[in-house]
Amino acid sequence: MTLTTPPAAKKLTREIEKYDWVDALRGYAILMVMMSHSAHPFFGDVPRTGITYSGNYGVMLFFIASSFTLFSSYRKRKLIDGQDTTRFFFIRRIFRIAPLYWLACLAYIVYGTYFHSIWLPPTPFDYTNILANVFFINGLYLSAINYIPPGGWTIGDEMLFYLITPFLFLFIKNLRQACILVISTVIASIAVQLIVHYIIANYTSHPWVIHRDWVFYFWLPNQFPVFCSGILLLYFIEKNSIKYQEWMLVTIMAIFFLLSIVQFDLKFPYFLIQPEYIYTAVLFCFAWCISKTRVNMMIKPINKLGTVSFSAYLIHPVLVELGLWLTSRASGIIELNEHVNFMVVFLFTIFTTYVLSKWTYKHIEKRGIRLGEQLIDKIRQRSSIQSAGPGVPIVAKS
Repeated sequence: MTLTTPPAAKKLTREIEKYDWVDALRGYAILMVMMSHSAHPFFGDVPRTGITYSGNYGVMLFFIASSFTLFSSYRKRKLIDGQDTTRFFFIRRIFRIAPLYWLACLAYIVYGTYFHSIWLPPTPFDYTNILANVFFINGLYLSAINYIPPGGWTIGDEMLFYLITPFLFLFIKNLRQACILVISTVIASIAVQLIVHYIIANYTSHPWVIHRDWVFYFWLPNQFPVFCSGILLLYFIEKNSIKYQEWMLVTIMAIFFLLSIVQFDLKFPYFLIQPEYIYTAVLFCFAWCISKTRVNMMIKPINKLGTVSFSAYLIHPVLVELGLWLTSRASGIIELNEHVNFMVVFLFTIFTTYVLSKWTYKHIEKRGIRLGEQLIDKIRQRSSIQSAGPGVPIVAKS
C-alpha cells in the first residue's frame, strides 16, 4: 500500500523529463571516449594530438550534461520534496550509481586476477585503493583516484560534486551568478595548481608533468569548473538571448577538429593554458547548439546510446580488449594496417557495448532506480503517518 501522490506533484514529476538532446550529448560523450580508448593501443598518447586523442575530453561533455540535469532536476524536485529534497536527492544518486558501479568493481577484480589488462593495475591489487573506489572517496585518496574500475575517477568526482550540489543550489539562482561561479572556479583551480606545482618542484623529487597528467588532471579541483559549466548551460539556455543558426553547430564542430591538432604543453608555465577548460568551452557551445538544432539526425539515434551511457562507460574497456584479441587472432588470416585495425576495434566496441549496455541498463540500472524510489516512498509514507498523528486516516491506494 502506498500513499497517493497529489495531482500537482504528479504534474511536476512529469516535467522532470529526460531531454532527448541531453541523452544525445551523453551519446556523443561515450562515443568520444570509446574512440579514444580504442585508439590508445594502436597510437598511444604521444604526441598528445589528433582527433582520437581529443576523444579523451568526451568526459567533459559527460560532466556538463550531468550537472545540467542534476541542477535542473534538483530545482524541480524542490517543489515536490520540500524539506526532504536533499535527502531524497542523495538516495536517488546512490541507487542510480552504486549497484552497477559496485558490480563493475567486482567484475574487474575477477577479470584482472585471471587476465592481463591494459586498463587495470598489476596484481596483487591494493585493496585499500579498491575500497577507496568502492566508497567513492578515490577523489580524495589520490593514490586510488583511477584504480578499479577503469575510469573510476569520473564516478569519484561525480559523487563529490553531488555532495556540493545542494550547497550550490542555495547561491546560484541566475545566469550572472552562474558566470561568476565558472570564472571563479577556473581561477581557483589555476591557483591551486600553481601552489601544488611550487610544492612538488621545490620540496619533492617527483616529476610535475607526470602528476599533472594523472592525479592533478583527474581530481575534483581541476574538474570542478567543468561541472559548473553545466549549471551555466542551464541558465544560458533559459535566458535564450542568442538566436540560433545551424551554421553555428557546423562552426563549433570545425573548431573542435582544429583544436585536436593543437599540442598543449604541461610544463610550467604552459600548463596554465589548460586544455580541459578550452575543450569545455567548445563543448559548452556544442551542447547549446545541440539543444537548439532542428537537424533531427544530430539527436537521434545517438540519444539511444546516451541513454545507456553509464553502463557503456563501465563496460567498454573490456570490450576494447576483446576486440584487440579478435583482431590479433584474425591477423594470421588477413593483414590489416593499424588504422584499419583501429576502425574494426572501434566499431566492434560500439556495437557490443551498446548491446550489453541495454541489458545492464534494463536489469541493473533501472532496478536500482526503482529501489531508490521505493525507499523514498516508504520514507514519505512514514513521515505522513507521523505528521497525521494517531486516529487520522491516510488516503492510500493499493
